Formats: sequence, structure tokens, C-alpha cells
Amino acid sequence: MLPPSEPLGALTRLDPRRLYLFAVGPTRGEALAVRLPDVGWRLIDCCRVKAADGSEVLPQEALVERFPGPIAGALLTHPHHDHVDGFADLIDRLRPERVMVSGGDPPVRHLVDAVEAALAAAASRDCQVAKQVRAAAVAIRQWEARTQRTVTPLRTGTSLWTPPVSVVCRAPDTTVARPLLQGSDVAKRANELSAVLEIQWGGTRVVLGGDLPRVETNRQREVPIPSGWELVMRQRPELGEHAGLKVPHHASWAAMHLSLMRPAPAPRRAWVVTPLHNGRNHLPSLDVNDGLDLLHLAEPCVMVTREPRVAAGRAVWSLPALRSSVRRPAAANPLVARGKVLTPDAPLAPLDAAWAIALDDAGCIVARYRGGAAFDVVP
Repeated sequence: MLPPSEPLGALTRLDPRRLYLFAVGPTRGEALAVRLPDVGWRLIDCCRVKAADGSEVLPQEALVERFPGPIAGALLTHPHHDHVDGFADLIDRLRPERVMVSGGDPPVRHLVDAVEAALAAAASRDCQVAKQVRAAAVAIRQWEARTQRTVTPLRTGTSLWTPPVSVVCRAPDTTVARPLLQGSDVAKRANELSAVLEIQWGGTRVVLGGDLPRVETNRQREVPIPSGWELVMRQRPELGEHAGLKVPHHASWAAMHLSLMRPAPAPRRAWVVTPLHNGRNHLPSLDVNDGLDLLHLAEPCVMVTREPRVAAGRAVWSLPALRSSVRRPAAANPLVARGKVLTPDAPLAPLDAAWAIALDDAGCIVARYRGGAAFDVVP
């Protein structure tokens, strides 16, 4: 089984002989940070956390302040609000050595090219989303001008760092996804362009699944995504043999692939889920035969960064207890969405909705640390 978790405050220094994965998911955003041995920090996507004084802070900035080290790179997997919010500030404040986005080399666009073209062609229906995406694109162009470097396009096979710690992009396949990059609906279908990363260090493999889907999510029948997980796992079946996984797309059924999430002979894998709660989605699902219930078929302990509909502070929830605690409200309750209670966002410390995992180079998880709102879910 996994080692028992400790409060994140117990992590006072980072062991240079370990690889660390930090995953932050307050409710409507996701921010990852990987501390690579002999490399430094690699920051993936971004989000904001509302503090007690009403200000908004970047969890990754707080993390780097707590554990200083070089910022080897900042990576944007795809231009959706829950992954891009704050990315512009992240680049401006932390000054990464490299900036990376999904896409290809000319004449194939990368995401910044595609976003700029889409924003120039027509105004977004969602002004707030457009504002954050535009800010990220501007910040990336300013980084290019300031550093005299160019953004690194990410596509299948792109190597970001070489051994002893290697980081290789496993999606998107720009041969398949090129029509999306060249088209005008990149924002609507951005998940299909989401980057997937494989980190290898000795006998340790960690997979960061982004928001890449497996099938269409807006239809009753399953329609495979050409650039989705079916293609990724056909090209790289070894991804199923991992020690750590950032579960794709908040553990939605449409992003689950049996080869990636197959049972292991000796379950000692760290599966981390970040939530997404808005007017349309409540992920991960707590329903039977969906979400966390499906993950438990292959992994008996799943690490969730936060569930805003229950009080923080509990280290372990059983799924039935968690399900019953998200109570059915009265119909007149104004804080309701699809029959589920939505509690107002409580102020959080920057790393309350966070999990940290320490791994050695033999594929073993040596320690786990949880923020004040994070918890394990067991069957």
C-alpha cells in the first residue's frame, strides 16, 4: 500500500535524491510543479487561490518561495481557463528558462499562434476566459522578446530534458491534431490538444495526463477522439506501468483508458485527482460506476486535492461516506447545481488544496504530504 500521508507542513526541505510531484487543485483550477533532481522546477499550467484577505495568490509561486530552486521551465498544456488562469503572472514573476506549449514547428501552428489567430478572428463568447487566454499569449510573446528565445512547441516525441531525468511529451500528435491547430475552434476543443508528459528517472515513471480525453464528451455514444488516449496508448503502451499519475481531466469517464489505468500486481501507485466544480461539471464524480468509483477498480486509494462541498481537515474518506456527506439540498436552496450543494469558496492557504509525492529512482513512493483540504479516498 501507499505510505501514510503526513501534513504538508511536515515537509520542511526537499531531498535532492528524490523526485517530487506537487499537484494543486482548489476547485476550478489546476497547477502542477515537478522538482527534478539536478534540474530544478518544472511548472505546468497555473491557477489562483483566494486568500483570507481577499487577494489571489499563485500556489506555484508560494511553493518556489518555500523551496527555492531554478525554474527550468513553465509549460501550458492547453488554453482552458482552469489551466491558464495566472499563467501570465507566473511567467512574469518567476522568469522561467524555457516556456513550452502544445503544437508544432512551422508551418504547423503551436497554441500561442492558434490562440492569437482565434482571438483576432472573433471575440470569445466568454470574455473572462478570453481575457486570461489573451494575457497568457501576450506574456509568452513578451518572454520571447525579453529572453531572445522562442517558445518550445510540444508534440509527440518532444524531449524536454535528457537522462538521468528525462521528460518526453506523448501528446498531442500534431499529424492528427493539425486541423485543430490550423482551425478557428481551438478554444472549444482545446482538451484534444492537451499535452501529456512522461517523466522517467531510473526505474520510476510518472505520467501527467493533462486534460486529454479518450472519447467525445457531448454525445450519448462513445466517439473516439483521433488525437486522444487511444492513439497515445497505442504509441506508448508503457505509460500504463507508472508509479505516479495525474489522472486526466479530473477523472471524467471520457478521459479514462483501461490500458493507462489498469490494475497493478502490487498497488503502490500514487493517483492524484484535481477537482473541477462549476455550473456544468462536478468532477470527480462520486456516483456509482463513474469517477472515483471507476478508479477504485484499479487503485484502492485515490488522492484528491479538494472537495469543496465537505469541510476540510479529514485525511481519509471512504467513498460511501463522502457521497453521503454531499447531501441532497432542498429545491429552493439558491446554492444548488444539479441537485448538489455548492458551498461558497472558503479562503485557502496557497497550498491547502495540494498533494505532494516524493519518489526514489526505483519506482517507489517514499513519502506523501497533504494540504489542509486534501484527502485520500478509499472504497
